[in-house]
Amino acid sequence: MALLDSSYSGALQIVHCIVLVTARVVNLSFAQDTFPEGGKIAMVKPILKKPTLDPFEMKSWHPISNTEFVPKLVERIAIQRFNSMSQIMVCC
Repeated sequence: MALLDSSYSGALQIVHCIVLVTARVVNLSFAQDTFPEGGKIAMVKPILKKPTLDPFEMKSWHPISNTEFVPKLVERIAIQRFNSMSQIMVCC
């Protein structure tokens, strides 16, 4: 049981560190009006819309972009901040 407790404690410490670093990166991004360089790059993978479509036609495909976690988090927080500010501006 002690082994499980120490493993759980270690995992919590790792999660805590990840949360702190992520929060720091997000806050710095807003404070410095910059976006992390890694967030400007995405792996784009084309996906066939339907198996019945012609794979040799460009219109049969749609791009799926995979971005990293932190830039996606920064984007979501920015959207939330923008939406809350726009609601305040509309109310005034």
